[in-house]
Amino acid sequence: MQSETRVKNPAVRLGYLQSRSASRNGRGKEPFVEVSWDVALQLVAEELGRVKTEHGNQAIYAGSYGWSSAGRFHHAQSQLHRFFNHYGGYIASTNTYSIAAGERTLPHIIGNLDELQRHHTHWPVLAEHCELFVAIGGFAAAQCADQWRRG
Repeated sequence: MQSETRVKNPAVRLGYLQSRSASRNGRGKEPFVEVSWDVALQLVAEELGRVKTEHGNQAIYAGSYGWSSAGRFHHAQSQLHRFFNHYGGYIASTNTYSIAAGERTLPHIIGNLDELQRHHTHWPVLAEHCELFVAIGGFAAAQCADQWRRG
């Protein structure tokens, strides 16, 4: 049995379906309309062609790493990169969202990220001496709590 919340067919925002990329005003407000796979693939192909023609392959971001499979053939990122390499190239991500952002911003705020990582304060020391711990971004709370208790 499938959940009622499962997406059963491709769906496109109504305004985009009617006027393509010229329609931006309805984002977040318009309904989505189910379309066939043939229509969905045609829309994607047309939009990729438009972006490539108007802006070049450097305007195509193909660096998602948020979904994958244990099987390498079905590893989504590998397939995405392979497809866009055949399409003429793309922009990819480096590292993770957090690390990549840190690498670019920390040198201007605190210092070199590699140097900071080599000299960071370990959990047992934080547990012993810290009254307030503020995390910017996210961390594995269960793992941190376990290490904190062991400290």
